[in-house]
Amino acid sequence: MTSWYHMPRALLLFRRAMPSVEVVPHPVFPASLRGQDWRDESETCCLVLGEYDKFCWALLQGALTQ
Repeated sequence: MTSWYHMPRALLLFRRAMPSVEVVPHPVFPASLRGQDWRDESETCCLVLGEYDKFCWALLQGALTQ
């Protein structure tokens, strides 16, 4: 399990490392983020955008190593 905002990158990395393994995502939604829009909180927004940045770098890394 991992937080919902880590899930896209985690799935990408797991599938890249273990292509023959079925990965079943089970995201966790922290209590501090439930019931609110992440875009309304600057700290949460920075966290999510930082994760998106890491996801983009992971995509780029995969493209460059193939």
